[in-house]
Amino acid sequence: MAYSINPNLPRARAFALKLLIVEKRPLSVVANRCGVHRSTVWRWKRKWFELNKNVQFDNPNRPSRIFSFKNKLHACKWLISTTSSRPHTCSHAISEEIVRRVMELRHTLKRCAEVVWHHLRVEDGIQVSLSSVRRILKRNHAFDGARKNRVRPDNPRRPQPTYPGELVQTDTIHYICPQTYQRRYVYTVIDLYSRIAYVEIHDHIRPGIAADVIMRAQSYGSFRFSMVQADNGPEYSRYFEQRLRVLVYRFDTVGLGDQMTMLTLNGSTELSKKNASETGSAAMWTAPPCKLRLTNILSSTTPNEYT
Repeated sequence: MAYSINPNLPRARAFALKLLIVEKRPLSVVANRCGVHRSTVWRWKRKWFELNKNVQFDNPNRPSRIFSFKNKLHACKWLISTTSSRPHTCSHAISEEIVRRVMELRHTLKRCAEVVWHHLRVEDGIQVSLSSVRRILKRNHAFDGARKNRVRPDNPRRPQPTYPGELVQTDTIHYICPQTYQRRYVYTVIDLYSRIAYVEIHDHIRPGIAADVIMRAQSYGSFRFSMVQADNGPEYSRYFEQRLRVLVYRFDTVGLGDQMTMLTLNGSTELSKKNASETGSAAMWTAPPCKLRLTNILSSTTPNEYT
């Protein structure tokens, strides 16, 4: 960490050096103007020369020819970053032998930091903490966290819908009646290009029901579905995928977690969920592109509409 975390310090140093070098003000005048000691401005000047050591300020080929010093300054760098306050040495630092041993076990075992730490303590008898092993792996770029891909490699890419049925999204809402505590499941299907939505309400949540809803939604519409996108809910499991593959579908399971997936789907399916709550049965219509709060939808209906 640096001595100061003020982000304006490099600009303040640049202002002081421009007063000293470009405008050729005296060192004491620049120090009083910037509110620092004269030795501080002198150290800034040495750092500025080190920063611009590749800039040639003379003309050795033609020493008698006058050159413009201002043009040379245009190629200079003026922002001097704050030096880190990290110590160069530490008496409590882990030895290089332990660091090399940790990296050897990492490349040999190809296991996580916990396994490397356990091998160090049990097999080698080296007393080191787990956090130190993780820190060594991170500093040597050998610790990448979760190495498992979050999306399966065989997943198709999400297309940009250009015709009806190219991309269809499906989602399920879980509703509990506040009076009877009865559960109802609203299966929603919406086409992203035509904005045509289809909704059914059932008493159970099952992959077979979800697949049948997709089939009936296609039969209600006048076009064939090419890709169906769903989240990682239990109703969209392997059996749901197998049922859709029978009809030569491409199935896309979003692997970013339910929360991320619901954020993607809510903008498209919330209106269809509202209309299903109002009718209480299967329906199909064209939904305009808008967002509605699910809590407001369910609070505006009575329990008798779901029975």
